[in-house]
Amino acid sequence: MLLPSLLTNLQQAHGGGGGLRLARRLAPMLLTTLLATALSAGVLADSDGRAARIGLGAMLLLYAVFGLSQWTLPAPGKHEAWLGALCGVLTGVATGATGVFVLPALPYLVSLRLPRETLVQALGLCFSTSTLALAAALAGHGVLDATTLPASLLVLPPTLLGLWLGARLRTRLPPLLFRRVFFATLAALGLEILWQAWS
Repeated sequence: MLLPSLLTNLQQAHGGGGGLRLARRLAPMLLTTLLATALSAGVLADSDGRAARIGLGAMLLLYAVFGLSQWTLPAPGKHEAWLGALCGVLTGVATGATGVFVLPALPYLVSLRLPRETLVQALGLCFSTSTLALAAALAGHGVLDATTLPASLLVLPPTLLGLWLGARLRTRLPPLLFRRVFFATLAALGLEILWQAWS
């Protein structure tokens, strides 16, 4: 999933304006995400699969609970630099161990109270950073090679189709209903992954 994830996140990061200014603001988070992902990716690379599946299921479930609750962190204010760095470390560890990079990055970015388009761009920047760091680290551990590229390319068309369908559903469903359906689906997927991993 690294290639589809990278392409979609880079597209998201490119949208809007002020990307350089936003990247400078998020630099503490982006840099620590890179470092922590590189250092922790060995967990995912050396895993027998069960631990990674448990971590993946738990992260998806937590993400769904966060989305359904609509709970937000307080704004970091003057502590933004060091809190951003801490969030980057935690996000990098989660990325390296499970391959999921939405927590705690997403709640932290929401707490910055950015305008909607800027938030989307910030998510793209952070997720692109995590994806690139994870790809490089897994390649360094010998997990990614020329044999994995065809599989990643095969996943690309369904990913793009899913993005298109999701965009159409988002415009047709009321925002609250779309949000509930989306996060309920993620919760069900997380529970299914956890069930399969433990059974």
